[in-house]
Amino acid sequence: MHNDKCRGKSSWDIIKQHNDYKAISPGSPFDNTIPKIVLQQTQISGRFCLLIDVSGSMENFIGDAKDAFTTVIKTILPNESYVGIVSFSDSGNLLKRMTKITSESDRNSLAYSLPASAAGGTSIGAGLQTCYQELLTLNNVPGSVIYLATDGKENEAPYIEEVLPNLTGKGIVLHTLAIGSSADAKLNNISKITGGSSYFYSSDIVYSTSLVDALIEPFTESSKDRIIRIKTVHADISTHQVFETNFVIDDTIGRDTIVQLTTHVVREVNLTIKHSEMTFTKIGTAGDNSVIYVKIPGIAQIGNYDIFLSSTTHEISGTLSIFSKPVSSNQAVLQVNVLNTKPEIQHSAGLLFPLYAAVSKGSMPVINATVMAVIENEIGDSFNTILKDNAIGADVSLNDGIYSCYILPNELSANGRLSIKVMAEGYSAKVAVQVTRSPGTKFTDDFEEQAVGPFMRVALAREITVKNYTLLDKNIDLIPPCPILTLQLSNIRNEDNTYTISWYAVGDDLDRGNATNYDIRYSDNLKNLKIDPEHHQTITSGIIPKEPGETESFVFQIPNIQTNTTYYIAVRAVDDQNNTGDLSNIISVSILNDQYWFEDENTDSISTALLVGISIGAVIIVVIFIVYVITLIKKKNVYRISNHAI
Repeated sequence: MHNDKCRGKSSWDIIKQHNDYKAISPGSPFDNTIPKIVLQQTQISGRFCLLIDVSGSMENFIGDAKDAFTTVIKTILPNESYVGIVSFSDSGNLLKRMTKITSESDRNSLAYSLPASAAGGTSIGAGLQTCYQELLTLNNVPGSVIYLATDGKENEAPYIEEVLPNLTGKGIVLHTLAIGSSADAKLNNISKITGGSSYFYSSDIVYSTSLVDALIEPFTESSKDRIIRIKTVHADISTHQVFETNFVIDDTIGRDTIVQLTTHVVREVNLTIKHSEMTFTKIGTAGDNSVIYVKIPGIAQIGNYDIFLSSTTHEISGTLSIFSKPVSSNQAVLQVNVLNTKPEIQHSAGLLFPLYAAVSKGSMPVINATVMAVIENEIGDSFNTILKDNAIGADVSLNDGIYSCYILPNELSANGRLSIKVMAEGYSAKVAVQVTRSPGTKFTDDFEEQAVGPFMRVALAREITVKNYTLLDKNIDLIPPCPILTLQLSNIRNEDNTYTISWYAVGDDLDRGNATNYDIRYSDNLKNLKIDPEHHQTITSGIIPKEPGETESFVFQIPNIQTNTTYYIAVRAVDDQNNTGDLSNIISVSILNDQYWFEDENTDSISTALLVGISIGAVIIVVIFIVYVITLIKKKNVYRISNHAI
C-alpha cells in the first residue's frame, strides 16, 4: 500500500518531506526534553463570556449578530452554565454579569442584554480585558471560554497583544468569528494560541447560514450532553407562502430535539412540525426576541419529520436549525467531522487543495453516504462540491468513511477567508462493524457491513484563508487528471496471450468530470518505464472513460511477446486539452516457458495414478511383512511344544 500511495518512494523519502525534517536544526543535545504537562478540565457547567463588536463598522451587521447570539443563549448553552455578555468599541462594556442559567427567564434576561446598536472605534483588547476581569469573579477560571465576534481591525488601545498573555496564563480559550472581509487578520492566530477555533461569516451572501452555524459550532461539546447538529437551512418566503423542509431522527439521537427559526421578526410566524399522527406548533409573539422554536418532548420517535413555516403578516428570511442529543450517554452516535487542518492555502495554477470529512457511527466508518460541502468566500461567491469515498483523487482509501474531494484553483475566486459547511445524508448507508470471533477461527476481515437507517448531519470547518490568488485564464485547462492508483491484473489466458486489466476511472480535472482517453504503456524495464513512459510501447485501448469511481476494464495482448520475460504495465488518463495525469501504479506480467510454472491436466492425472499405485504397493508390502512375522511366530511355538512333549 505504501508503494502504491507514495509513488514507489521509500518511507524515509516521505518522512524527509515533512516540515520537522526540512532544514531545521535538531537543537542542543543539552536541552531539557522532559515535557511539562498541565492538566486542565473544564467543569460540566461551563463558563462563557460572549464578546460582541459594536464599533461603527458593525452598524449593518449588529442586528444579525444579535439574532444569532440569541439563538445560542436560548437553546444551545447548557443549563447550570455561567454566561456573561460584553461589548466593545473604543472601550469594553460589561452588559451582563456572569449569570447562572437555571431557568427560561435566565435565558431571556441574557438575550435582552445583547447590544442592538453600533458606533465608535475598535479596541478588541479592551473587550478581551473586560471579559477577563469578569471571568476572574468566578472560581476555576482555567477552561473558561470567550467567544469574540468582530468585523473590523483594532485601531484603539489596549491591543490584543497586550491582553493575550492574561488569557493564556489563566488557560482561557478564545473562539473567534470574523464577520465580513475587513475583520482583523490576527483572529485565526489568537484562537490557535489559546486552543480555540476560528470561523468566518461572509456578510455578502444573502442566503448563508454560516453566521448561526459558526456561533453554534464550538458550543456543541460544552456540556455533558453532546449537541448533534442535524440540519441548517435558509428560509426565505413571502407573506402567505409556506416554506417546507424535512429532517430525520435516526436510532442514535432523539432526546431534547429542537427545531428553531432565527430571524428579525418572529411575531405571527407559524412553525409547525409533523411526524406520523403527531403535530407540534409554535406561533411567534413579540416577546420571543428573534428566535422561536419547537422542542419535541421526551425522546423523538425515529423517522422523517416535516417542517412547515409561514406568516400571514410579513415576509420571512432567516435560518432554520435542527439539533438533538444522543438517546443515552453511551450511545454510539452518527456524526460528521471536517478534518482539514491547514489554516492557509497558497494559491497557484497547480494547487491541490483537498477537503476531507469523516462520517462515522461511534468509531466505525459509515459508507454509501451522500456528502456535500458549501464553500463561501469574502466577496460573496458560493459554490457546492461533492465529497466521495471512492479512492479517487484526494480520497486515499475506498469505503473507509473518509469522504474527499479537490477544490479546483479556479473555484477559489478571491483572496481571503473561506467558510466551509459539510452536510452528510444517508438513505442506503452502511456502517462497518467490528466482528468478534471465537479463538482459533480463521478470517480475512475484521469488519462486516450493517445497514443504518436514514440520517442527516451538518458540521462547519474552521476558517481557512486563501493567499496569493491570481485570476486564471478559464479558457485554458491547465489541470490534469488524477493519477490512477488502482490498476490491477484481473484475468490471464495463457493459451492466447490475453490479459485483462482493470482500474477505477478518474476525472478530467483531478477528480472532476470525465477524462477523454487512456494512455496504456508497457516495457520490460521497470525503472525506465517509471522515469520516461513517453518512450515506451503503447497499447491503443479505444476506451471512452467512465464517471470517476466507476470500474474500467480492458482486454489486450502484448505484441511480439517473448518468453522468460517480465513486462511492466501502467496507465495514464488524458483530458480534452491533452493534459496527461501522472503514471499509475505499475503491475507486472511474467512470461515463462518452464513447465514447472504451469498446471497440466495430464500431469495431474499421472500424479494421482502414481500416488494411488504407491499407496497400494505400500499396503501389499505391509501385508506380506505381517504374514511373514506371524508365520515365524507359529513355527517357534510348534518347536517348543514338541520339545516339551519329549
